[in-house]
Amino acid sequence: MTRFHAPHPDGGELLRFADGELPSRKAAAVRSHLEACWSCRTQLEELQKGIGDYVRYHEALKSELPPPPRPWADLRSRMEAEDRAQAPAGARMRPANAPRWWISAAAAVLLACLAYYRFGMTPSASAAELLQKAVASESSFSGPRHIRVRTRSRSFTRPAVYAREAGASEDSLSALFASANYSWEAPLSARSYASWRDQLPEKRDEVENVRDGGASLYRIRTTTPAGALAEATITLRARDFTPVKGTFQFRDSDYVEITEAAAPDPEPPAPAHEIARATPPAAPEPVPSAPPAAPGPSEELQALAALHRIGADLGEPIELTRRPDGIFVTGTGIDPARQEQLRASLAHVPQVRLRFQEPRPMSPEESGAGAALSVAVSPPAHAAAIQNAVGGQLAFEEFSNRALDLSDAAIARAHALENLARRFPASEEARLSKSDLDLLAALRGGHARALAASISELAGMMGPALAALGAAAAPAQHETLAGSWQEATGQVLAAAQQADHLISVLLAGANTDLPPAQVPQQLAAALSRLQALSAAYRNAYGGAEEGQP
Repeated sequence: MTRFHAPHPDGGELLRFADGELPSRKAAAVRSHLEACWSCRTQLEELQKGIGDYVRYHEALKSELPPPPRPWADLRSRMEAEDRAQAPAGARMRPANAPRWWISAAAAVLLACLAYYRFGMTPSASAAELLQKAVASESSFSGPRHIRVRTRSRSFTRPAVYAREAGASEDSLSALFASANYSWEAPLSARSYASWRDQLPEKRDEVENVRDGGASLYRIRTTTPAGALAEATITLRARDFTPVKGTFQFRDSDYVEITEAAAPDPEPPAPAHEIARATPPAAPEPVPSAPPAAPGPSEELQALAALHRIGADLGEPIELTRRPDGIFVTGTGIDPARQEQLRASLAHVPQVRLRFQEPRPMSPEESGAGAALSVAVSPPAHAAAIQNAVGGQLAFEEFSNRALDLSDAAIARAHALENLARRFPASEEARLSKSDLDLLAALRGGHARALAASISELAGMMGPALAALGAAAAPAQHETLAGSWQEATGQVLAAAQQADHLISVLLAGANTDLPPAQVPQQLAAALSRLQALSAAYRNAYGGAEEGQP
């Protein structure tokens, strides 16, 4: 990978290249550029993926929509009749088969409107549309239904709709839903969900189209900073918009899950000649098992260790979140082969819920639509001197790429350590068992040793180049770490970020407020301090090589 590129093709050129519309010489130039430029290659892949997503969505949409109530009317004959009726007497009429440019323009505008309506509307509008259809579907449904209610402490089946008798005391669940202004009489109902959602002063909706077995489902999640209910989710069956599941996360950590359930089967009456016979006493009804307890730091640590074993904790777009209803691991834009690795690694970890999603499309403001992608990059101020020191242009590029890669690796390890320190402060660390503490120490030690090794190699290779630029060798430093490993991790991360920035300034021309003449000496001092800090951290918290997770 090279860090120095020719001007990048803009978005229009990449799209024409993907469609095969560029002239052969221009296409060859773009193809050659893509072979060396990760950024443009990634942008081209995103363009192709976006086109593929649209084609797949269009095909899926055709299968979901009902057939039209009647065939489309032929408007051409009506328009021509209207033209003839309004034309001045004796005016020459356009032949019926003459092309009409405005028809093509109208079709283009109509397609653009449809695309905006389907892809440009906010999730809130989609949620409102789906809920409106679900409420209408509920109005036409009259059959009895039952629901299964699960909390952390109990599980039971009840009718989907019932009215509480006047004067009856409220139990804890009905009081909880009442505090959120959410109907407990019909909790698994689109009408109840919509009524709660509509009265919120502030909310955020997410809509997903998912599949469960062979069934297509719509999942609506609404979060809000207002009221006792922080987040609610309702899942609708796509074919008839019937609610099949609801989850409710209250601000005091109470969690309720409601699903469709079959009604209890009535027992058939015993034959008359059997009634008089003595029958053994009926076995007691089994008590439903309580749902699993909310996951704690131990389960979170096990999930992190599983990700670490396959190197998935070093900057990949994978997010791990511990919630009362499970450990959620979300991967964004993960290819199928990597998804299988993640599934296999996390399969044995309790209460882990793994899900994958595609990257969120960027808005025109975020993506800079319409702006040219080519950026003029001036060579770094010290490039010529470093070239002379390392042996020419090609050697300079190899030297720069290696140094930048080592700095990236160090930053990734420092962020991984910071992630551990943030997830396991002293209060959470105190809840871990002896075996969990050993696992945490092994994770921390592996990152600490790798960080120190990268910094040592980086400082060694940068020394001669910095000396050629006139930077005096920084004296060996003795750094004192902060009181706890969590605080010391913050020291190491800050030092790694400072050194990484100065390396980017020196080798890649990154912006800085420092005068160019001061950069080599500042970098020599930053590398010396980072090397001392990473060595001290490794010695204090690195542990031994054995027993890594």
